[in-house]
Amino acid sequence: MDFSYNRNGKEAVGFYIAWVVVIGVLGAITSASLGPAVLGTSAGFGQGFDFGTKVGGIMAVLCTLFFAIKIPVSKRLFSDFKTIVFVLASGVLAVLGGGFLGMLIPAYMTTREKRSA
Repeated sequence: MDFSYNRNGKEAVGFYIAWVVVIGVLGAITSASLGPAVLGTSAGFGQGFDFGTKVGGIMAVLCTLFFAIKIPVSKRLFSDFKTIVFVLASGVLAVLGGGFLGMLIPAYMTTREKRSA
């Protein structure tokens, strides 16, 4: 949970795997709890699956952008233009491939050195 921690390659892979799983679980819980309220109890499996896919995608983008912003802020890296491009690219990757692609850049950013104040 320490986003300013400088991880090595293996730790970054562990960070990636752990948070992709957490994002998936959060998306499933959110869609399961919102589904009956939004769709009603008479919705079929297909409608529920489509709703879950949409909610899961939204959760993946939001969580990925949270990490893509929180990590550079914690490490004081936002003075680089490259970091801003990484944050934007992380959001685009999350839109295209959910948490699987979107979390690649935040996992990489955990390996960058923290800047002193």
